[in-house]
Amino acid sequence: MNEMQVEAQTGHPSVKAEAVNGHGHTNNYDDPSSKIWSVYVGEADAHDKTLVESWKADMDGILIFSGLFSASVTAFIVESYKTLMSSTSDSSHTVMLLAQISRQLAAISNGSLADAQPPLPTFKPTPSARRVNAFWFLSLCFGLACALAAILVQQWARIYLQAIDHRPAPHKKARIRAFLFQGIESFGMKTVVEGIPTLMHIAVFLFLAGLVDFLFAIDRLVAHTTLAIVTTCAALYLFITFLPILRWHCPYRTPLSAICWRILQFLGILQYIDVLGSRQNIEGSMEQGRELLATEESSGRDQRDREALLWTMEALTDNIELEPFVEGIPAFLSDGSYQVASLMRELMFNQDVALMDRIVKLLLTCKEPGALTEDRRLTRAVACLNAIASLAQIVNIMACSTSSVFDEGLARTLMAFAKDKTTQACASSTVRAVAATIQYDIVDAVARTSMHSCNVTKRSLSELTLVWALQPEVHNISGRLKEVSTADLERALHILHTLESLDSIFEQLPDLMCQHSNSSLMVTLLWTCYYHYLPKLLLACQTSGSYQETLRQRRMVLYMKAACNAHKICHSTTVSIIPTLRQDSNSDIATYAICAAARLACYLQSGILNSVRVSSCRLPASLPQRALVVYSQSEYYRMLDLLDVLYALEDDTEKVELRRVLRLGVDTESSYEDAIKLGLQQVDLLSQDDVHHLERPALRNLEDGGKDHCACGHCDSTAESSRFALASRIAIHRGHIVVLIGFLQSIATSSLPSLAGLNFVFETLNFLTENLAARLASHHIQAVLAEMVGKCTRMYRMLITDESLLKFSDKEVTRRIRSIVDALFGVLSTIGDPDVISYTKTIITEYLAHDPACGGAEQSLRKLNNTDPTTAVD
Repeated sequence: MNEMQVEAQTGHPSVKAEAVNGHGHTNNYDDPSSKIWSVYVGEADAHDKTLVESWKADMDGILIFSGLFSASVTAFIVESYKTLMSSTSDSSHTVMLLAQISRQLAAISNGSLADAQPPLPTFKPTPSARRVNAFWFLSLCFGLACALAAILVQQWARIYLQAIDHRPAPHKKARIRAFLFQGIESFGMKTVVEGIPTLMHIAVFLFLAGLVDFLFAIDRLVAHTTLAIVTTCAALYLFITFLPILRWHCPYRTPLSAICWRILQFLGILQYIDVLGSRQNIEGSMEQGRELLATEESSGRDQRDREALLWTMEALTDNIELEPFVEGIPAFLSDGSYQVASLMRELMFNQDVALMDRIVKLLLTCKEPGALTEDRRLTRAVACLNAIASLAQIVNIMACSTSSVFDEGLARTLMAFAKDKTTQACASSTVRAVAATIQYDIVDAVARTSMHSCNVTKRSLSELTLVWALQPEVHNISGRLKEVSTADLERALHILHTLESLDSIFEQLPDLMCQHSNSSLMVTLLWTCYYHYLPKLLLACQTSGSYQETLRQRRMVLYMKAACNAHKICHSTTVSIIPTLRQDSNSDIATYAICAAARLACYLQSGILNSVRVSSCRLPASLPQRALVVYSQSEYYRMLDLLDVLYALEDDTEKVELRRVLRLGVDTESSYEDAIKLGLQQVDLLSQDDVHHLERPALRNLEDGGKDHCACGHCDSTAESSRFALASRIAIHRGHIVVLIGFLQSIATSSLPSLAGLNFVFETLNFLTENLAARLASHHIQAVLAEMVGKCTRMYRMLITDESLLKFSDKEVTRRIRSIVDALFGVLSTIGDPDVISYTKTIITEYLAHDPACGGAEQSLRKLNNTDPTTAVD
């Protein structure tokens, strides 16, 4: 088969030999390694074309200059070479001949024979002529050699590319290129190319040296002038040679600079100071050394990066140009270094650049209908959202009060994209990143403003700061409040609310209050979260379907826990919402609402008590004692009625009596002062043990642990004040017992919650029964309490003994139910009325018959057997 036939079959003349040589595959393009080698070829082509183009451009310039220069030198040589040879046309030779003729004529006229004349002197070029011609001829030779070398380099480069492109198969082309490029590196072709301009420089200086010498033989003034110019040029050339060695970022250099670089490098003089302050030798060629110095971490590099990025942002005037920059921000910040973050912060806060504003505007273009295709819109939106998430992590939102870097507008934009199904995942991630940053900044700001040197107790200081927030003008401390950046805190919280991300702050508030209660920002944080945002958040979650059910449950549980902690500044809207949630279809939400209502009811009862008596130990002497009264007495009663903790009781007549006790003895026909007077009459009926129990400082109604003072104006002596305190404690005890009754009735009629709900029931039960003595209540209330406990224990007993009724076959659930039952029987052990004790023993005995392993029931029964019955104080 001849070549023509092979070419006809393969369709390409360059593969005719390979198609039939029997080695490997019948087609070069079928080689399994072609895809890998194609990548190499692609990268190599770009590198080779750049390299060859640079060589070609340099050689073209050299050829043009060498042509012009050689022509100029030749013109001078044409005149100077004559000074190296004898010539009959020389004027000095003519003068000598004329002088000889003149002497001969003079001798003839005198009649004498002319003396024999010596022969004419042999021609000898002057030293100056020799030097000048040597310089100029050498200059011409170097110039022509430079031109020849430039032509050869162009030819070599062309042959190199042709040899590579001759084989189209990727694996062959790659191996040919690697083979030839190895030769380029081995034989130092790059060094040869860089050395060619040196020949031209030598030629120029040789010509200038000859020119100066030539002028000295003609006119010394002109020669000195030219010498000054040539010397200046030589000095500048020498200066430019060493300047890039001394100042490494200098763009000027000569072919001799690389040689000097190597010499100084060999002598160990070429060094730089690293970021740690130690001296390091610069390795490699001049280009490699400058690359090292340009990329080495230093203060100069940071400044250069800053200027480069500022220039870049000024140059990016179109959205299409800006998009790749925005897309690269997350990867740029992934370095995690302070310098990188500082650069981006500079772009964000620079008013001329306003990076964040430009990103937001670019993001908003994704909302313009028809502006982009769906793929382009999604790509741009994701790039902008990722950039915002990355930038949020390097900015302290609390420090941006005068900047629009992160504001409500940005938050609304993010939420709009979070609700878009196509960008929901990415936008939600960005929202979480921004929210996490703001939350961290808030916690950090609170911690930084914590006044560690203050010796005021946590409780008194928290109440003091609360007064400042509520009534700053009254106490003339508004100026002091302005020193703290409360506006920044409120703005950050508002952004979090817009992002629907206040949950984390609410989760951290209890710990923050314990750790940083003396922080000047803690007041604003508590007030803004509990009083301003908590009602809004509860309203937003109140309706089923407003959020995904799991998210709604988690948030409602969190907000109701927050409501319990916010009892001192709880908004009436919060109080009105919680009762509506007790009938929620979600059993956990309903259970938490029942618990929250019971806790708030106890706090409101304490608030009623505090509204009519003031403890002298609660406030610093500089503030009036009435300053802590946030709500009026009527407002406390109104909110207590809104909670309606007795809603689950069916007997309306029974409700009337219990409601009066719930209101601490106050109803529509009697005032609190009347209730106190009746309470004072009952104090004398207390046993000594009951008096000691009521005087415990840990009781909830006496939060400061000090003594109570009557505010009704009827108790003047210390003894009367003590009797007033006991009467108040009796009222609060009875009120809490009624709250407990309503709580137990609600729990008994509600669905079984999850383990978390049971845990909160247990916590609330401990909260309600702490230091509580049921024997201080009336006979009827003790009987109702025993009945409610019996109802709850029977319900829980059925759940424990019949696991098929349990929602979860979990041992933790069973263990928690048993602990609740033990706590309930602990309440029964404090009953003192003889008739109710008998009824209570019946309840306990009945329970033990079905669950004999209940330790709480046995312990309660033993206590009741050892209890001395006391007549109830009615």
